[in-house]
Amino acid sequence: MGKKGGGVRVKQIGGPKGGMNPSAMNPQKMMQEAMGDMMKSGMNNKALMMPQIPDDRSVLQKWPLNRSCQNEPHDKWQVVWPSNLDSNKTTKEGRKVGKTVGLPKPTLSDISEALQKIGIRHAIEPYKFLPRDPASKWDNFGRVRVELKTYLDDDDPDPIPVHPEISCKNDLYKVLCREIGKLDSRKVRLEVERRKALQEEEERKKEEAERIKEIKAKGADKKQGGNSKKKGKKKK
Repeated sequence: MGKKGGGVRVKQIGGPKGGMNPSAMNPQKMMQEAMGDMMKSGMNNKALMMPQIPDDRSVLQKWPLNRSCQNEPHDKWQVVWPSNLDSNKTTKEGRKVGKTVGLPKPTLSDISEALQKIGIRHAIEPYKFLPRDPASKWDNFGRVRVELKTYLDDDDPDPIPVHPEISCKNDLYKVLCREIGKLDSRKVRLEVERRKALQEEEERKKEEAERIKEIKAKGADKKQGGNSKKKGKKKK
């Protein structure tokens, strides 16, 4: 579904009668596909490559997958970036919550899964990046548009909140941080990352120890060679 003249193009996943299966939403896979060319290039040369971003960055994926949501205009939905919730970011880089409320490196997948858990309609835009956070151009990029308010019918003068705890964007940030912190998928991912970091640190220390050992061995060889040259008969 799309608009003529270069408008927003919606990526339809499954048929219009598809259910609200949270597993169908996989923004992490979408980002991995975007980085596919980078990984392939890395096999041939070890130079650092930027992720391959498509020319049309307006590609998005909506949840739920039913027809009413797919046809719903999303331009006025509120935008949430991972950096808004990231306790490792500064306010200049986009953090919108206190460090004690935020979470370390929440992902696009975390945000989407938390929104699915509390039943809020949203649209994932995996190829966007936050201008004020340069790191988001290559690391943890993407954003989510979230429906905070809706009209019960066309005659209603004012919209109503879609969630009882969320009446404004600040409420949304806090609820997302709370729900993301409960996600089992995030806990598993963080544990895997922790173990990987420990393994890399052990390998780094091992390599450093080997390097120091080689330097000492070369120094000992030079010293021994210098002493042997000094030995010999003294001239009368």
